Amino acid sequence: MAANEPFLFLAFALEYARIFNGGRTHHLPIYIDGTCNGLQHLSSLIREHNLAKYVNLLKSSEVDKPGDIYSHCADLVKAELHVSDYPNLGSLPIDRAFVKTSIMTIPYSVTLHGVRKQIEEHFNVQFDPRTAGIIYYKHRKSGILITNAELTYLSKVIYNILFKENPALGELNKYFQAIAKLLATLNLGVVWITPNGLEVKQKYTKFDKKLLAVNLYKNKLARHIISIPTSDLNKVKQAHGLLPNFIHSLDASTIQVLVNRLGSIGKSGLNLVTIHDCFGSTADTINLIKAEVKSSFVFIYSDQNILINFTNIK
Repeated sequence: MAANEPFLFLAFALEYARIFNGGRTHHLPIYIDGTCNGLQHLSSLIREHNLAKYVNLLKSSEVDKPGDIYSHCADLVKAELHVSDYPNLGSLPIDRAFVKTSIMTIPYSVTLHGVRKQIEEHFNVQFDPRTAGIIYYKHRKSGILITNAELTYLSKVIYNILFKENPALGELNKYFQAIAKLLATLNLGVVWITPNGLEVKQKYTKFDKKLLAVNLYKNKLARHIISIPTSDLNKVKQAHGLLPNFIHSLDASTIQVLVNRLGSIGKSGLNLVTIHDCFGSTADTINLIKAEVKSSFVFIYSDQNILINFTNIK
């Protein structure tokens, strides 16, 4: 009962007892996932070896220590804070847990405001009792107080840290936004073909809001606002949605290739759970899934130049 998830631990205990006693059937799924999968795709798209090292895409052996992009970024953030104009920030205990959510969502076009909201989760707000205005943010673990300006600066450092060390990432992001904005100016959506042939169309439209008044029982009037799609594109959503949607389509391609590979070796009937970069299977087949997921990812990037195909689509 001391486990974080008591019933999950119970399920594990029953599964382990079954296997330990010679049982050949397995019920409990074991899950594996990528190392910040969005960055794995981005580093593969632009052949960024420095980034690939920290998301475990380079050749390694079982004795090598796995790369940890979150700890690496935490170290970079701490180094930058120590030379900033805000010496108080250098005392904050910045670790992988502190930056993980922000680093993980940068490939999916999180905004600077979004990063700040994520960081605020690590602080309690201190109000001025006289005006009820915010005066400080108190770090929940260390108790260190920082000002609003310091929190804003901290957010900017975390938001920019990946682009600062890997400038090609920023260029790729600008490229995708420029493509989306150009096509949106012509009122055209964005179309691309995934590595295994699926045509994807992104077309976010603007909506008009209409007030609808409905007479109900005993002449009571109910008002509802409904959204009606227009023929005009939403340029902001087109620009900010393209890169994350493109990454998601590559996730889906990996899954499709995986399923096809399993079918080709006569394993199409095994237990398989997937969501984005997370894969689950039972103890008797998880090692096979692990190997085939890696092979599927390699297949996608070894047989074609995805960015050139994206650019040249007609």
